[in-house]
Amino acid sequence: MFRVFSCLTGEHDWRLVVLAGVVCFLASITAINLFHRARSTQAGARAGWLLTAGAAAGCGIWGTHFIAMLAYEPGVTTAYDIGLTLLSLVMAAGVTGAGLSVAVYRPGRWSAAIGGGIVGAGIACMHYLGMWALEVPGRVTWWLDLVAVSVALGMLFGMAALAIAVRRDDMRGTVAAALLLTVAIVSHHFTAMGAVELIPDPTRAIAAYSLSPTTLALAVAAAAVSVLGMSLMGATADRRLAARTDEFDQQIGALARDRQRIIEQSKEELERLNRDLERLVDERTADLRATRSLLEATLENVKQGIVMIDAEGRVPVCNRQAMELLDLPAALMASRPRWREVVDYLRGQGEFDDLDDSDAGVASQRIQSSQRHGSNGMVLDVRSVPLADGGTVRTFTDITELLKKERLSTLGQLTATVAHELRNPLSAIRNTLPVIQELTLNKGIALDRPVSRIERSIARCDQLVTGLLDYTRPAVLNCKPTDIDGWLDTILDEQTVPAGISIERDFSASDCVVNLDPDRFRRVIINLIDNATQAIEQGRASAPGPHTICVATRVC
Repeated sequence: MFRVFSCLTGEHDWRLVVLAGVVCFLASITAINLFHRARSTQAGARAGWLLTAGAAAGCGIWGTHFIAMLAYEPGVTTAYDIGLTLLSLVMAAGVTGAGLSVAVYRPGRWSAAIGGGIVGAGIACMHYLGMWALEVPGRVTWWLDLVAVSVALGMLFGMAALAIAVRRDDMRGTVAAALLLTVAIVSHHFTAMGAVELIPDPTRAIAAYSLSPTTLALAVAAAAVSVLGMSLMGATADRRLAARTDEFDQQIGALARDRQRIIEQSKEELERLNRDLERLVDERTADLRATRSLLEATLENVKQGIVMIDAEGRVPVCNRQAMELLDLPAALMASRPRWREVVDYLRGQGEFDDLDDSDAGVASQRIQSSQRHGSNGMVLDVRSVPLADGGTVRTFTDITELLKKERLSTLGQLTATVAHELRNPLSAIRNTLPVIQELTLNKGIALDRPVSRIERSIARCDQLVTGLLDYTRPAVLNCKPTDIDGWLDTILDEQTVPAGISIERDFSASDCVVNLDPDRFRRVIINLIDNATQAIEQGRASAPGPHTICVATRVC
């Protein structure tokens, strides 16, 4: 029962639930009154009153159901099959009338209970035929235990209602029977609604010739109130005529005055309803304008370009991002051009020659996705989504940077593999140098300079591999305010150069603080000194004298 409570409190508009209850009670009052009139008459008049009672009860059950369905908010678009909806009305009136007839014509102490059970069955027939008429983009499944409970509730309270109606025809008895019949209808409906479970299914479309819930519910409410009102007035008038035939002449004047008063009240009520309707239309119009403004703001601020093409191939909607990505002039798009004209314009500008310009693509029934290349190197991801009316929505997303990142990621993986393969032989060479030095230590072979050169070359190769790996990774700089002269002095103190080469310092920026990444810039200085050292050693054959590497700072 928690599911029924959750459905009633979380998925229904209480204002319309109350309206459905009021209509249901009026229908019950009318049906019980007409039932009493049928029991008090004979022959053809009794049959006429039973038919009227069945029609009034069925119409009330039917109206209550669809007003309550207007209150139901499942979170998806709903509509109703016209044929099944009308069939549910016929079944409600027919089965309910049969139950009332059994309670009137069948002799015996159980006739009222049997007739009430048939009335409960009529309530169930109407409800589940009405739910069969419900059209949603999904599948409707049922909790069978709650279905059984809903049918049982309708039949039990229906039996109790007719049992009281048969025993008592005074005001209290009529109200009590009407209340029980109302409970039968309402308890059955909301228990049955708790048994409903909607499973979304976008492939299930709503039929074109179906009624919207608002239109149907308003029509049902109007028809129900009219029929019930006329039925109740007829029953009341018949009872008064039967009881006060001898006072008919004296009441002519009063009836005329009452008629005039009713006309005046009806006129005032119609005027009030007209004002309420105009106010409601104004409110709905304002809501629609606000919704349209919100949608327009959303279209203008999304990162994707959005173009809507109608069934005739024209472009009624093109947001700012689409015009920027495709470089389309506002004057062209304001004229609602055909999509083919837009593509012809782009080709005339030398842009997106491979963009689809066929109107046949607009009518495609499946989602399409492709990439298109502009002359400036821009790559767009183009997605076409068909619409139910034959048009399509096309989105344009700039994926240029995304593709670059994907290529850089692939390059990074390849570089990491190459770096690993290079560092293995470099490590082997570095580990072999001490062994060579040890083997030639006592043999008079001078390998200090070649070994030093090899070590520096290995270090340089290692730095190149590290730099290559850093290049493939996203650069994250850790910049700090740095005293450039002091920092350079510390770096140069750490450097070792071959014999015959010295490092000279010429610093003149003692008060200069530079914002830089110390680790990355340190590798730059070391690479410069290594390059200078290698250049000097390669030229020693022609210039054997001492050499100097000068590192200077200047404030510009």
